[in-house]
Amino acid sequence: MSSAAIFVVFFSTSLISGVVSGPQSILLISLDGFRWDFASKADTPNMDFLAKTGVTVPYVRSVFPTVTYPGHYSIVTGLYPESHGIVSNSMYDPVFKAKFGGANTDPRWWNSAEPIWVTNQHQKGRSAVLYWPGYNVKIRGMYPIFREYSPSSNVDLHNKTGRVLPFEKRVKKIMEWLTAPNPPNFLAVYFEEPDEACHRHGMGGVSKAVHRVDEIIGLFIERLKHHQLLNKVNLIITSDHGMASCNKFIDIDKIVHPSSFDFWDSWFNILIAPKPGKEEKVYKSLKNVPHLHVYRKKEVPVDLHFTNNRRISPLVIVPSEGWVVSSRNGRYVKHLPDTGLGHGFSCKCKSMSTAFIARGPAFKKHYIGKPFDSVSLYPLMCKILGIKPLQNNGTLTDTQDLLRN
Repeated sequence: MSSAAIFVVFFSTSLISGVVSGPQSILLISLDGFRWDFASKADTPNMDFLAKTGVTVPYVRSVFPTVTYPGHYSIVTGLYPESHGIVSNSMYDPVFKAKFGGANTDPRWWNSAEPIWVTNQHQKGRSAVLYWPGYNVKIRGMYPIFREYSPSSNVDLHNKTGRVLPFEKRVKKIMEWLTAPNPPNFLAVYFEEPDEACHRHGMGGVSKAVHRVDEIIGLFIERLKHHQLLNKVNLIITSDHGMASCNKFIDIDKIVHPSSFDFWDSWFNILIAPKPGKEEKVYKSLKNVPHLHVYRKKEVPVDLHFTNNRRISPLVIVPSEGWVVSSRNGRYVKHLPDTGLGHGFSCKCKSMSTAFIARGPAFKKHYIGKPFDSVSLYPLMCKILGIKPLQNNGTLTDTQDLLRN
């Protein structure tokens, strides 16, 4: 699965004299890699329609680390990665003495938090999830009632392993669930673009990929119209993280010998554990390297919310925006294209922020709200579903001005 994403949420509702009444249904769509300003990079008539007839905000602040799995799980739990336990796309657990990769469906990696689709079913709802991280995991003893299951469904979309449905067939599957005799009231689906195009082609690939995902949104709008659901359904578009120009790298093997530490993660941010007796030497060697922000675990800035989890290594390395860390012991980068785009940088970087558009009977029309944190989408969705949220790091105060009532 790719490390960036946009989400679209649809809500069906009952209307009384134009006033929203009762719990509503949600369809959450992830368009991976959709930065806050990407809609301006291409012709996007469908997103423009939704924005003009609904609500939008300038941007949504991502969680750290700004990569796919942590960002997606924060959206559906309302928790920072240090709390929900998915601290990167790949990670090491010192208690399990095991490594995690994107295709891992062992519940023990996921059970530190409960995603909204499980909570919804605990509270008598019905959930449908397609390719969202964790969709095929029996989290806290429960799968989504509706899910795409096949021998190839245990896939890591980021690494393109296994076979997955083409985009149009994903729309078809979601609409089949949404129009079933006893449909789910919460639906979520993931699309891996424009993230993959960003990594492969840089800014040169953004326009085509953004136009492509806008066509998919248009297909949803068309199908909803056909089933007379467009004005009974609320839609949200947002993302797990943004993108930044990324064409410089630092080979840390030239600074500290690879035998002096273990990699716990080697995505864009770096989690390393120095060997016994080597921590001070490794720390001091990397601390003064330009464009590397190196922290002992307890020294990670508070506003990154990345300290209180055993899967966070003793040393955390956050490169400056645009820089990639390379090592033969982890993720080795020989070179980067001049046009490359990447992510994983501090969530305080504007480039790591994401887009947000919402439309439907639950939302105001022609309204521009204020920026908010991605963890605050969770209490907003619980409010619309009419379910009691679990403890989370978000706040409805940040998003309730978007609602009609």
